[in-house]
Amino acid sequence: MMTKIAYCMWDQDGVSFPFTRIANKYFGWPDREWTVWSEFEKHGWTAEQFLGRLRAFESDGGFRYGDPYPDFVEAHTRLQEMGVVPIVVTDKPTDRGVQDNLEWLREIGCEPHKIIRSRVKADVLDHTIDKSLPVFGIDDNVGHVEAMRSAGITAFLRDRPWNQHGDHLPRVFSLHQFADIVEILLIP
Repeated sequence: MMTKIAYCMWDQDGVSFPFTRIANKYFGWPDREWTVWSEFEKHGWTAEQFLGRLRAFESDGGFRYGDPYPDFVEAHTRLQEMGVVPIVVTDKPTDRGVQDNLEWLREIGCEPHKIIRSRVKADVLDHTIDKSLPVFGIDDNVGHVEAMRSAGITAFLRDRPWNQHGDHLPRVFSLHQFADIVEILLIP
């Protein structure tokens, strides 16, 4: 049995898989990485229209498809081998999206210890088993990383074109870099 030494929470979309590329295909948009999170405005959609189509994407199983980022599986495995317990914190609006994320993670061999559905990513602290262990986090959303850091989580922003305004936060350019940092911080 593996000794638990820390928890690692991550967001799925934009961290473990290229959500924007998969969404582009579903929405009929050009196959390119978004440069802003409000990409829908470039296509003449309102926020309400985008959210409605995002719910349809979720209902159609959109969060179960796509290849992970090349560094995700290796970094996830490495963290687990170190004794880091993986936790996904997602703000998917329905059980279908959460279940699809879980099935997708199982299919690629990266099943988390648990998935927590919450709009407030720092809520992971309310769900961890052992409060004496450190908690690390990674997200592509500036506000979520700020909230995690304010709650005492050692959190990092995964570099993406849409989060360049978060230059005040610690940023990682790959999940390998994130795993390196976690390992350095955990070595006595």
